[in-house]
Amino acid sequence: MDSSLYDLFYALEGEHWWFQGRKDIVLSLLDRYQPCEHPHILDVGCGTGGMLSEFAAYGDSVGLDAAPEAAHFCAQRGLGMVTASGTELPFAACSFDVVSALDVIEHVDDDRAMLREMWRACRPNGLLLVTVPAFQFLWSSHDDLNHHKRRYVRRDLASKLGEAGFRPLKLSYYNSLLMPAAIARKYALRARHNGAASHLERLPGPLNSALRSVLRLERPLLAHTDLPVGASIICAAVRVA
Repeated sequence: MDSSLYDLFYALEGEHWWFQGRKDIVLSLLDRYQPCEHPHILDVGCGTGGMLSEFAAYGDSVGLDAAPEAAHFCAQRGLGMVTASGTELPFAACSFDVVSALDVIEHVDDDRAMLREMWRACRPNGLLLVTVPAFQFLWSSHDDLNHHKRRYVRRDLASKLGEAGFRPLKLSYYNSLLMPAAIARKYALRARHNGAASHLERLPGPLNSALRSVLRLERPLLAHTDLPVGASIICAAVRVA
C-alpha cells in the first residue's frame, strides 16, 4: 500500500462510511460465529488499527502488519502490534481462536500462501474473517495506489479457502446496493486522473451518513441470504483440517 494512504486511513477510519459499514458487517459475523468466549484474535494486515481497536472489546487481540507506518499509528492508538509479514507469521501453530484479514490478501503475490499461514495460526474450529475487493472489471486507480495484485469473484475465493483448509460459513458479496454508484465513480476517476488516486476522501457529513445508512441495510440482508453481486466480498470460515 502506498505510504501516503496510512495518514488518510488514520484520519478517516473513525467516520468514513466505507470503513464504518465494513466494520458493522464484520462485527455482525464475529457476533454470529464467535468460536468461544473471550477469543484470542489476530488481525493480519491491521493497518492503522481501526478494526484492531474494535476486536479488543471481544478478547485479547494483537495486530500484525509489515509496514512501519502501521506500527506508528497503532502506537498512537495504544494498541499492541507486531511488525512482520503476513506470509511468515511469527506465532506458534494454533495460537488464535479468530484470525482476520480485512482487505489484505489482495496485496500479496501469493494469496494462497497467506491463507495457508493463517490456517496454521488458527486453532482447529477457529474462525477466519476475510474481506476482499470484487470483480476485475472494477479495477481503478484506487487499486493501483493500494498496490493490489487482483480483485476476486466468490468462486475463486471459495476455492482458495478450501485449498488452505477452511470451510466457508458465510461467503457473500457486499456493498451491493451502492455498486452502480461505485461503477460510475470508478469510470469517472479513470477519465479524470492520469495517475493513481484513492476513492477514499472526506465527504460532507449528510452524504457520508446517507451512504453509511445504505450500506448498513445490507447487514440484516446478509443475516438471511448471500448477495449475488457487490463491490466487495466478505467471508467467515472455519478451520476444518
